[in-house]
Amino acid sequence: MPCRSEKSPQPFLSYGESLIDEPPGHTHNPRYTPLWGLIVVSAMKSLALLLMLFVGSAFASGPVAPDGWEGSFAPTLPNGASCCLPADLNGTGLVGGAFVHISTDKSEFGLFALTYTPPLKEHWQLLERHPISMLQSFQFSLVPPGQFPHGAIKSCVAPGKCTYYFTPGSGSPLRRANNSFKPKPLRGSA
Repeated sequence: MPCRSEKSPQPFLSYGESLIDEPPGHTHNPRYTPLWGLIVVSAMKSLALLLMLFVGSAFASGPVAPDGWEGSFAPTLPNGASCCLPADLNGTGLVGGAFVHISTDKSEFGLFALTYTPPLKEHWQLLERHPISMLQSFQFSLVPPGQFPHGAIKSCVAPGKCTYYFTPGSGSPLRRANNSFKPKPLRGSA
């Protein structure tokens, strides 16, 4: 007794045949194989990854200091304080921050606020400038949102001599809080 009948399908396909019904007039391309498809897809994924790396490296370098000022390559100032504090200072959801830059002639330093507006337009704002001799005692920090709508920058040139900078609304520049401002204690603090 034979294993198969004349009406049963062929167990193997001959070259050029397909299990998929192709429309009339369609010719099979023998150069296209599953392996070729994998090669093409792999090449496209590699190209996409390479493009993402090039675009990502453009943003990975960080912000560039304004003209006439130099950023610090050290993570801390001479007094041990951080030279840059990342924050969303204007409520746009884009992180800029507070930065201390030194003038190109090294005679003074400045406290800058960096804010962004969508899509990714940077705005530098010089808040204060001081002689380089004051850098040793200069301190600055971030005040979390709550006391100010989007937080604030606290700048101290000496103990007890502090100024606060905040933005009243989304996308607006920072401004100095009035001299009578006394920060409210945060909840849970004494």
